[in-house]
Amino acid sequence: MNFKNIENSWYWELIICCSIDSFELLSYYLFEEGASGIEELEEDENIIRLRVYFPSNINTPQLLCGRIVESINVPTDGFEIVSQEKKKFENWHENWKTYFKPLIIGQSLVVRPPWEKPHLDKKEIVINPGLGFGTGYHESTSIALQLFEWVSNQRDSKSVVDVGTGSGILTIAAFLLGAEEVTAIDIDEEALKDVPNNLKLSGLSEKNYTVLKAEPKDLDKSYDLVIANIEGHFLKEMPNELNQLTKPGGFLVLSGILAKDQTFFQTDFQNQMNLIKEIQINEWYGLVLQKV
Repeated sequence: MNFKNIENSWYWELIICCSIDSFELLSYYLFEEGASGIEELEEDENIIRLRVYFPSNINTPQLLCGRIVESINVPTDGFEIVSQEKKKFENWHENWKTYFKPLIIGQSLVVRPPWEKPHLDKKEIVINPGLGFGTGYHESTSIALQLFEWVSNQRDSKSVVDVGTGSGILTIAAFLLGAEEVTAIDIDEEALKDVPNNLKLSGLSEKNYTVLKAEPKDLDKSYDLVIANIEGHFLKEMPNELNQLTKPGGFLVLSGILAKDQTFFQTDFQNQMNLIKEIQINEWYGLVLQKV
């Protein structure tokens, strides 16, 4: 769980039931509005039961959830807040360990926390749950990693920029897949503090990397590979900036896109690049473009 701006020694724990059809979209917006973690407890017919964590600085998480449900038009008979409790913060890390397990992604990658045993036959991304988004469990991160691996099998990308790096999971993957230098940028300064530690956990602390609080428009060079796993509405605002970051012949990997918006990205970004690969997992979509 990634508790931000912790002000007290406690956090909120909500038990929520929602329809399976609305789970992906609801989870996305819960994280967008400050949820620190979501645990799937059980599934029964068309209903899924969730444990949702919010930091103590969220004053009324129950009302917040209600506003989210209303804004994304989740049917009222497909959503219920079963309970809301304050929990002592002291044991959250141990609780997190019970469901953050190693996750194999693609053909060669595994994401695991530092307390799990190594997978010696895989390229290991070791992530300690912290402030940065990105443990590999969300479909958008899994899509980004799979597309990244596919690109690396086509051609070496020596220079990489990770836009919206979060935990640094894609920066770590870049080095594991052959990059020689990586620039990791994010607008969340707190999240950026996790990146060096996760690189160290993954045995990559001596690599040539730069971590910056920045946006794409702030960078003045171009790269063999640009990867952006961020919210789709932000991606819509930056096709020109991402194009400028990509070298001629280089690749752009986009993820964090809701499948219903994929047509926009297939057309708008293709005005500047060629679409060469795409993946959809549940409600999430990602693609690879190549600059001519």
